[in-house]
Order: sequence, then C-alpha cells, then structure tokens
Amino acid sequence: MGDINGNVIHLQRSINKLNEETSGKNENAQRTLVLNDLSKGILANQKQALFDNGILSDFVFPYNDGEHAQLNIFYKRWVRYRDSNGIKNKASPYELRHTFVSVAKALPEGVLKSIVGHSQGMDTYGVYSHEVNGELSAIAE
Repeated sequence: MGDINGNVIHLQRSINKLNEETSGKNENAQRTLVLNDLSKGILANQKQALFDNGILSDFVFPYNDGEHAQLNIFYKRWVRYRDSNGIKNKASPYELRHTFVSVAKALPEGVLKSIVGHSQGMDTYGVYSHEVNGELSAIAE
C-alpha cells in the first residue's frame, strides 16, 4: 500500500467519477495522517484478504489484476458490509463524513479540518455537523 509508510498515510490522490486519477478536489485534499493501531489492523486485514484471493497490490481497493484502483469498489464493499451487518442507515461513504464530523465535534476545529481536508475558511461544522441523538439534552444538563 504505497501511500502508507509505517503508521503514516499520505492522502495525495483521488479517483473521480470518470475513473481519472486526480490530486484531489482542492489543495486541502492532500494531507498526511497518523494511523492508530485499529486503522493499521483494518488495513492489514484488507491486504491479507486480497492476498488470500491471489491479489498482490499497493492499492487498498484494486481491480482483480491488482494493478488499478477500482472505481466504486469501496462503495460496493461498504454496501455489502452494511447490509450483512444489519446496519439500517443506507448512508453512502460521503454521507458518513457528516456523521463523523457530528460525533467528533469535541475535537478542536483545526484538528477536525485537517482530518477531513477542509481549509480554515470552510464552515465545516455548519455544513457537515448535525445534531446527534441526546446531544441537546446533554448540553442542557
């Protein structure tokens, strides 16, 4: 997995809807994050699953030839995971960004913006954050 070096992941490209590799939506899309042990374990399990199916690849979600990142494979696998685990919310991975921002409101704004790749001028909370069940009651207390 070529963009991962030890516990550091370098997000530096994206594959758009036309299956073209780009440098991301904007300059904030390129960022570096440190992976925790859980994240490293998930990536190791994915790499092992590929290996078990005869696929050696630097991509996390490659075509079966291991040579190309596959458009929509992540979404298809997410749907399979979601449905097989009884997750009733039919949210897309993009919509899960809203969920993440909503539950991570306690993080300092600058930290959250760097995680999701937003500029300082972006209204991350205004656009992405929504009320979480019980939140207003907890605030009232």
